[in-house]
Amino acid sequence: MPTFAYQARDKAGQPVSGMREASDRQAALEALRGLELFVTNLSQVKKPQATQSVSATPIVEATPIANIASAPEPARVAPVPRTGSTPVEMSTATAAPRPATAPNPTPAVETRTPAAETKPVAAPASAVQPWMRAGAKESALFFRQMYSMLNAGISLAFALQTMGGNAPSAALRSACQAMSRDIAGGRTWSESMGNYPTLFPELAVGMINAGEKGGFLDRVCLRLAEYGERDYELQQMVKRETWYPKLLIFASILIPSVVPLVLAGIGVTKENPFLAWLANAGPQLLIVGAAWGAWKWAHFMSPVVARAGTLRWTLDSLKLRVPIAGKTARALAAAKFCRVMGASYAAGIGTVQTLNLAANACGNAAMAEGARRVIARVEAGDGLTDSLASTGYFPTVALHMMRTGESSGNLDQQLDKVADFLEADAETTIKQSITVLGQIVFLLIAAKIGFQVISFWGGYLGGLMQEAGG
Repeated sequence: MPTFAYQARDKAGQPVSGMREASDRQAALEALRGLELFVTNLSQVKKPQATQSVSATPIVEATPIANIASAPEPARVAPVPRTGSTPVEMSTATAAPRPATAPNPTPAVETRTPAAETKPVAAPASAVQPWMRAGAKESALFFRQMYSMLNAGISLAFALQTMGGNAPSAALRSACQAMSRDIAGGRTWSESMGNYPTLFPELAVGMINAGEKGGFLDRVCLRLAEYGERDYELQQMVKRETWYPKLLIFASILIPSVVPLVLAGIGVTKENPFLAWLANAGPQLLIVGAAWGAWKWAHFMSPVVARAGTLRWTLDSLKLRVPIAGKTARALAAAKFCRVMGASYAAGIGTVQTLNLAANACGNAAMAEGARRVIARVEAGDGLTDSLASTGYFPTVALHMMRTGESSGNLDQQLDKVADFLEADAETTIKQSITVLGQIVFLLIAAKIGFQVISFWGGYLGGLMQEAGG
């Protein structure tokens, strides 16, 4: 049965270490949690018997060869006077055993040479691709297909090679082909995914890293598929809820601009109908188009800007301070942090690496910096929840659930529940914000149309009064 070396902390926060036998890593984790220990590191101890047997094999094979070369010589000289055919016997005796023993070292050299030669032969790492994109729907389908293949027992390299021809987008197909080559060359999947920062978010890279270390890569792919599906549903909800405000905006621009077009068309005015319509609607359409283009440019450049240190920290810090949007940004960043931290804890990864992975995956530079500052406190023996609470970035309800999980020994399950709760809370806030935004747009357009009507009738009545006075 495998033996695992562990480092943990008890309820009092004191460090504890030791050895534990279990059938696999997950069983060892469950056994240690049953002892109410907070595991910070878990690694399998390699037994030395295998190396001893391998090293002993050439020694046993080499001993007869040395005896044939030295010891048997005097033993074979003794029977020379007893037999008359000694030279013949010596020639056959010395020649016969050597072909039988000589091939033994030869295959040993031949079998070890390929193993030594395959180490330096590694495929070069693929270059970083910062401009590749994939939507939430494509990402969800990709991870869903990866889960199906990995759960069926297909190797990771072959699964990625298969997805290189069947992925739902051209960017994912190209990335899968490169990642398959990287994995065949000895790199991990999470390392290869890091070459596509705009294609795979930091959340996916962190969870895949935890799944590789914990041996539950298929379940991580399933969670990422569910996360992508939820993100896609949220995007579709935003599109549905904002359809009516968008329609109102375009109607408020196009309908009033039809009046000059009709007047010019029936000959009331001598202007060109198209120029009359363009003079009325052109500036407003230009403003709307500029706003839409700025939004698209910001969405396209955001993953690239996210890699810039100072600029990213400033923008992320401002996001957390906006009255309504800041609450949503804080909840989503904390949910990503808890999601990766729960997966890393379930994998038995050390505290320092767990906090670093979760900080990288949260997607907010300000929150990530605050989380990394507490690593020293956790290593000194302070509680994890109390240390994270000192940053001021995590919601109170989330901290309460994390403290419960830390005390009961099921921190990974509590962290998943925290992430679900925070995501649901953020989704509710987004729905409410969109509803309020639609009402605000409706009121602004009503005020705009009312102002235009008042201006028209005011000018019309002023002209009538001038004619009557003249």
